[in-house]
Amino acid sequence: MTPDSWLSKKKPKRTNLNSPLFEPMKKLQLSGVAALCLSLGGCVDKKINGDVITFSIALWVTAAFVLGGCGLIYGSRFIPKRTDGWFRFSKRIRLTMIFVGAACLYISLAAVNDRVTLSPSGFTETTGLIVMSHVHEVRFKDIEKIEITKEVSGIGRSKTTNYFILCYEKNGDVKKVPASSQSMQSAFPDIVRALQASGIPVFNKTGEP
Repeated sequence: MTPDSWLSKKKPKRTNLNSPLFEPMKKLQLSGVAALCLSLGGCVDKKINGDVITFSIALWVTAAFVLGGCGLIYGSRFIPKRTDGWFRFSKRIRLTMIFVGAACLYISLAAVNDRVTLSPSGFTETTGLIVMSHVHEVRFKDIEKIEITKEVSGIGRSKTTNYFILCYEKNGDVKKVPASSQSMQSAFPDIVRALQASGIPVFNKTGEP
């Protein structure tokens, strides 16, 4: 092949990301990313009704996850199916947007059901999906002592830390209540004060202040 043939060879067409074709996709992606960034900050509503306090995920956080999930899934339709240039990653990008969007919708369903109710007699934590709820009920009159623990799983950068409230009951049973949810983290200081007011000792076994 001569140098002249190199010059005459048709160069691959560069992708114009400023093309109007990409405008709907950009708007949907931005709406999804914006909604996710807002929801990552987390926000818990604290409602007081007499001597009962309820902690739950704010409605706008759930709405942000729904908006972000729908925006990402719908926006994946606008990723062109070409394979040249930048578009060689298009299939992977579409699948990633669909996967993340579906995860956002799943989280929104769980967020609706995430709440902690505290009263003078005890507290109740509800987690999981609406149709698959996990309820942990603790009555102060049955508790002898409380221990706060943590469990670390995974290796390297994939390590995750989960916190638990171990409730030692007077009959010898031990209840293990998850304490890593947003609602429980917000309710925890009030729960500790209620436990101390009931004369129940609380021991921190996490090694953290």
